[in-house]
Amino acid sequence: MGKVKILIVEDCIITAKTIKKSLLTLGYEVMDIVKSGEEAISLCFANKPDLILMDIELDGELNGIETAKIIRLSFDIPIIYLTSLSDEETLKQAKISGGFAYLIKPFRTEDLYANIEIITYAHEMKKKAWENEIKYKNIFENMFDGFAYCKIVFDDNNRPVEYIFLEVNESFEKITGFNKDDVIGKSVKDIMNLKEGDKLYYAADYLEELTLGQKKFYIGEHYIELTNKWVNINISCPQKGYLSALLTDITERKISDEK
Repeated sequence: MGKVKILIVEDCIITAKTIKKSLLTLGYEVMDIVKSGEEAISLCFANKPDLILMDIELDGELNGIETAKIIRLSFDIPIIYLTSLSDEETLKQAKISGGFAYLIKPFRTEDLYANIEIITYAHEMKKKAWENEIKYKNIFENMFDGFAYCKIVFDDNNRPVEYIFLEVNESFEKITGFNKDDVIGKSVKDIMNLKEGDKLYYAADYLEELTLGQKKFYIGEHYIELTNKWVNINISCPQKGYLSALLTDITERKISDEK
C-alpha cells in the first residue's frame, strides 16, 4: 500500500489546516478538506479516499455520524471521528454508525498517528482476509473431488467416536446425492449409511497416525447406493478436533475394470 490518502471533513478551517499540516508531516497524503457531509459524500463517489477524518459537528443538514452512515452504505472506507463531545450518547451513536475510532479534541499528533496506523493496517488485513475467503471459496466450490469438513466427537475416554458434517462442497453433493442443507450438523455415519466393516466407519482408528504427522490417510473405496457411484476416500486432520475427507469419483474406472 502506498501513501494513505486521507479526506478531512471539518467545518472549522483553522482546525482542518492544523490537522492537514500534521498529516503531511507524518507522511500521509491529504486528498482534500471539506466542510459538510454532503461534500464528503460527493467526493467519495468522485475519488475514494483510503481513510476519512470526520468531525461529528458539521455545517449543513448532515452531521458527521449521519454522513458516515451514508458513506458506509456505499463504500468500505474506515472512518475516524473527531469530536469535542464526549458524552455517552454521542460515543454510542458513533460506534453504531460504523466509525472505527474517535479522537476527542484537542488531540495529540502521536494519538492521531497511532489511530491511523492501527486502523489502516486492520482494514487492510480485513480486506485481504475477505479476498482470500472469496478466492478459496471459489476453489472449494469448483473442485472436481467431493470435500467434507467435519467436527470430531469424542467419548469420555477422549477417543473419537463420531463425525459431524460442518461443510461440504458442490462436488460432494453431486457424488453422494446428499443435499448440503440435509447433511450439515448431521452424523457422518448416519448420512453415509456406514456399517461395521466399512473402512470409513473406523476412521477414528487412523486419527492417531494423522496427528503424529502423516498429512493424509487413505481409507479406501466406498460404494454410495444413492448415486450408484464408487469413490476413493482420503482423510486428513487439518487441526485438532476436526477431520476433512476427500472423495474422488472412481466409478468409470471400476466399470472399466469389471469388463
